[in-house]
Amino acid sequence: MKTISIVCYNRPAYLSRTLESLKQCDWSGYSLFLAIEKGAPAAVVDICNKVDWIPTQVHIATHKLGCDRNTYRSIQLPFDAGSEFNIYWEDDIECSRGLRELADWYEKYNDRENACMCLESYTDRNSPTNEIRSFKGFNSHGLMCNAWQFNTHFRKQWLDHTLSDKTKHGWDWNMMNYITTHPTLKILAPMHAYSHHIGEVGTYCNAEVYHRLGQHTVVLCHDKHNDWYFKA
Repeated sequence: MKTISIVCYNRPAYLSRTLESLKQCDWSGYSLFLAIEKGAPAAVVDICNKVDWIPTQVHIATHKLGCDRNTYRSIQLPFDAGSEFNIYWEDDIECSRGLRELADWYEKYNDRENACMCLESYTDRNSPTNEIRSFKGFNSHGLMCNAWQFNTHFRKQWLDHTLSDKTKHGWDWNMMNYITTHPTLKILAPMHAYSHHIGEVGTYCNAEVYHRLGQHTVVLCHDKHNDWYFKA
């Protein structure tokens, strides 16, 4: 079984756009797991229950989990159900039409020297779009990993905040520090992004912070599929 997992909060407008972007790809052979945080509005549950373009499981938390644990749960659910390969996605991230093509390649690549593949670009925007490189950085917008990678690198470290005592920003910093303290461990990332962050309001973010950090001007593009272009 191959899966996509999405962590869902209280942002129905973003979630709708996210799901519409995923819908443009052919996900035959995949199932979708939607992990909804307790207290999410009825509109979010309604959107999830109406997904009809992919076999879908909707899981609503029975108690408040918070960002770290609900995100972990969103990936744990499909792997515990027998998934061999999962694409983790956040509820305010649009995807490129090339995402399925990349997933098919990475599923077969299966290099155990990498913790996962992250789906946002870190590199020179003029570099060839078909090139993939190894990095020491980690980004939580979207990532791919197989069951072995999840069990080896994510299960034990996800909630281990001793890894990020200096930052205390959550699970993504735990993973960043885990990766940077293991010299032989890397992640892969495409030269150009397959993900487009549309959310101004998040678990740890409001619109003011979002714009102050310059997130609204971040360039995310993948020229091969002409989905996004440079944004000044």
